[in-house]
Amino acid sequence: MKSSAMKGYRAGLVLKVVGISYNQLRYWAKIGFIKPSIKSAKKGSRRLYSFGDLIRLKTAKSLLESGISL
Repeated sequence: MKSSAMKGYRAGLVLKVVGISYNQLRYWAKIGFIKPSIKSAKKGSRRLYSFGDLIRLKTAKSLLESGISL
């Protein structure tokens, strides 16, 4: 049986994998650039980032490091 639950990653792991600061992650979410795409079913729970979110964040960081303005 296939699970409908999507694998999500917490911000702490995202920061390590992508190599950005917590402030950068929060800023991008605040301006709507890249927001966590998985919302927890529990009230008051943290939102989670999908694998696709990690790819977008890593790409954005690489572009910035290359001198490309986002």
